[in-house]
Amino acid sequence: AILNLIEDKDNELNPSTEIESTSDEASSSDNQTAADKANYVRVPNVIGLQREEAEELLKAERFEVQVFEIANNNFEIGEVREQDPSNGSEVVSGSTVKIYVVSDSVTIPKVFGKSLEEAKRALVESGINESNIHVSYSYETEDGVSKGEVIKIKPEEGETVNNDQVITLYVAGSMKTVQVNSATASSILPEEDYIDYGPSNAIDGDPATGWAENAPEGGIGESITLYFDETKVYGFRIRNGYQKVNPNSGSALYYENSSVARIGVTFGESQSNYQSYGLSNGQVESVNFQEVILDSPVLTNSITFTIEDYYSGSQWQDTTISEIEILSMDE
Repeated sequence: AILNLIEDKDNELNPSTEIESTSDEASSSDNQTAADKANYVRVPNVIGLQREEAEELLKAERFEVQVFEIANNNFEIGEVREQDPSNGSEVVSGSTVKIYVVSDSVTIPKVFGKSLEEAKRALVESGINESNIHVSYSYETEDGVSKGEVIKIKPEEGETVNNDQVITLYVAGSMKTVQVNSATASSILPEEDYIDYGPSNAIDGDPATGWAENAPEGGIGESITLYFDETKVYGFRIRNGYQKVNPNSGSALYYENSSVARIGVTFGESQSNYQSYGLSNGQVESVNFQEVILDSPVLTNSITFTIEDYYSGSQWQDTTISEIEILSMDE
């Protein structure tokens, strides 16, 4: 009985010991929480400040600062537009605050295969001024790209440029010929054996007819002008030389007549935007169109083609052009 009594007294003491221990832990936890709270600080608002001001303010509060550049045409260069953590957040002293600063640098986004509207939207969202986005239609094709979708962009995707950089989107289209209303020439070879050599022969769709100049030295300086409703011209095709077949011998007259070696091209009544192109002289060229695509399209209602050099014919020196087609884009 005495032994049992001693054991009961021991049991009565144990709860008291446990309670004292729990009380010590709670006190320690309270002290720790108070210490943590003393370590926390509020993040100040730096949105709207210039980068230097924002960094100075945050560093004065003992924050680390990480700067990211963003494009935004609606705000001043160098202005802070975003921050993370946000204004008023409580964080541990010495934490890193990210600030997003307006920059004039833009990274060209991926636009290949996008529609024109989608590509423009992506460029504007990246920070490019919409007025600086130019569009050029191309008859070139790329796998997986349909008409009306972007096949190329300059500068290229991924390049970093200023937000006022001119951006050119090249959009897939299809080439079409322009209806030519009339043609005039600086000189015309006189009619012979009921064969007419007037400039209208160069736009009649028949390679067996042609315009022939009537001047010495292969007609250097002589020209033919084509007139049409105003359109954006992307290029032209020429059937060079005289591609008619001799009815007596059955042979082509191409090499017997002179053909154009180099042709100058001007646009409109003012004959502006002069360009010069070399043309080939060979068996393939004697029966086919030679196509020239302009470096950039020209809005005009006429084109003048001037003979700058010629390939001499074996029998006649009159330089001839059998057919000319003006090319535009089906946008």
